[in-house]
Amino acid sequence: MAPVVGHTEVCCVNHHGYNNATNDTFISTLSPRVFIIQASDALHPNHSTLERMLSKYLYPGKRDVFATNLHPAAEIVIGKDTEKMKSRQGHIVIRVLPGGDEYYVYILEDHNTKRKIKQIFGPYICEPTGCPGVKQ
Repeated sequence: MAPVVGHTEVCCVNHHGYNNATNDTFISTLSPRVFIIQASDALHPNHSTLERMLSKYLYPGKRDVFATNLHPAAEIVIGKDTEKMKSRQGHIVIRVLPGGDEYYVYILEDHNTKRKIKQIFGPYICEPTGCPGVKQ
């Protein structure tokens, strides 16, 4: 799928970041600015998958990694790479501004139903894609 999709600004990581679902080709082809990991288990994400997401070898651009609910056991296995993640807990909302040229990442509290904003990241400026019909 990655060659069909091409570059993206935001990528929801395949299958919670399992090793067999988010390979080098997928990451380097999409080369997203923002990764979102839907984590809820001790194996989310696989430590080698997070290493690939953070690797400047696969693509040189900046990237930020966010997880919904990083399990304490995953933090132990992954180690210091978890410190490179922008957020490890909370609901993740992407808000694209009118015109589609920039967006923000909102992290919301997830321990109650109030959904209070914990953190805001951005603005992220969208790169021109060269795709027909996409504002450049």
